[in-house]
Amino acid sequence: MVLLLLACRAGLAQSAPSSPSGGRPLEDSRLLSPDLEDRQRFREPDTAPGRARPGAEDQGERPPELTDEQVRRHPRIAEIIINTALQRRDWNTLARVLPLYRQAPGHDPLLVHYVSGALLRQQGRHGQAIAHYRAMLEADPALDYVRFDLAAMLFENRQYRQARGQFLRIRDTPRVAENFRALAEEFLGRIQQRQRLNTRVRVGLVHNDNVNQASDERYLTIGGWVFVKNRENMPRDSLGTDYSLLFDQERNLGGHHFLSWDLKLDGLHYFSEQAFNERAATLNLQYKWQDSRSWLYAGPMLDWRWLDGERYTEALGASAGYGRWLSPRWQATLHGRWFDKDYVDDGLADFGGDVFHVTPGLLRVLPGNAVLFAGLVWQREKLGIETESFTQRGANLGIKKQWRNGLDTLAYVQWGKREYRGENALFAKQRRDRRANVVLDIGHSRLRFWGIEPSLGFRMEKVDSNLPEIYSRTIRQYLLTFEKRL
Repeated sequence: MVLLLLACRAGLAQSAPSSPSGGRPLEDSRLLSPDLEDRQRFREPDTAPGRARPGAEDQGERPPELTDEQVRRHPRIAEIIINTALQRRDWNTLARVLPLYRQAPGHDPLLVHYVSGALLRQQGRHGQAIAHYRAMLEADPALDYVRFDLAAMLFENRQYRQARGQFLRIRDTPRVAENFRALAEEFLGRIQQRQRLNTRVRVGLVHNDNVNQASDERYLTIGGWVFVKNRENMPRDSLGTDYSLLFDQERNLGGHHFLSWDLKLDGLHYFSEQAFNERAATLNLQYKWQDSRSWLYAGPMLDWRWLDGERYTEALGASAGYGRWLSPRWQATLHGRWFDKDYVDDGLADFGGDVFHVTPGLLRVLPGNAVLFAGLVWQREKLGIETESFTQRGANLGIKKQWRNGLDTLAYVQWGKREYRGENALFAKQRRDRRANVVLDIGHSRLRFWGIEPSLGFRMEKVDSNLPEIYSRTIRQYLLTFEKRL
């Protein structure tokens, strides 16, 4: 009996998430939310495909029907068709007439460059389009409208330094039409806006019904013996405050090359369970290559956490990712992170180790100002304790929508399955968990005041384990959050 009780005590000390001061360490409560703050994950395209404007097919009289041979032999007719199609953004007509115009005797090479660049720009092939417009300016530097289009394409292609140089030249040239100079000034402001320091502040109330991340199983059966958990090891709830301060910035080094960084400071303060108060600081430094359709980044990351006012963990690692707009409505992404997690408390040192996280995903832009996103999740933690090391595989699905009446909604679900290595010492069984995370957020533009955006949120994590007495748990959080961009 004494040996059994000692075994139970040792097993619970290694396995039960009972308190910050002993036992298994708490999981990061921030993992209850998806990583939706990453700007690269939901980056909006700078351009959308142009389509023929309404009425492009029929405005007044029906145009005469012409054969390809007639268009090829009469460049003036082709030029009229091209100019009309450009005004109407009728890309299908341009794509059909341009090859015929190229074959016409005495065609204008500059018009060929201009139409070719417009078509390539509409297709998202900005690099080739820019080459056509540069060729036009080499032939005639006084083509101000071409210089403006070139500057706009450089801006869309994330070549901010080159775009700024062209816009400055347009703005500071007196002979340029006033409307082009005014637009150039507007674009210069947008370039500065995209590279400025962004700051966001969040504060709110949160109610957590399981701050100690405990199982709600009251009884523990081992070797035929039944033990009753004390109140301290049952789920405890508390009301508290949630707060965050976020900074991010990216600077164009030239061409498509950028340097970016972001810093997040956040914390939780519980009114009745202050032993579970958390603070965290995460810093990311990244080199980034990006153009109008794709982006690639990589760089180091640092993470520090405090629990009950004491430094709890520190992590050093790296993150990398790639994303591309496959079409104006489809985006594919791949994000990965590795870090070495280290616990400051020597008693928890064996819970430290390497953490790998990979998330491929797809995003679909839907009509009605909505975004649908889905992906896979693969995570591996190789820790000092064999039975705490695991591999997790999962999937996620979510939708984000802004309604016409000003309502903003977000719904997100993630499913996962963890398989742990080795046998649990207490139950002589290999641990397996099924996990689900749910996120719901709702806000409304009419509720904004003084630039502050209020929102209501719900978070839930549910873990179903084959060792339910210790590892199965449900955590629910209810949030009222206020956010302001400075």
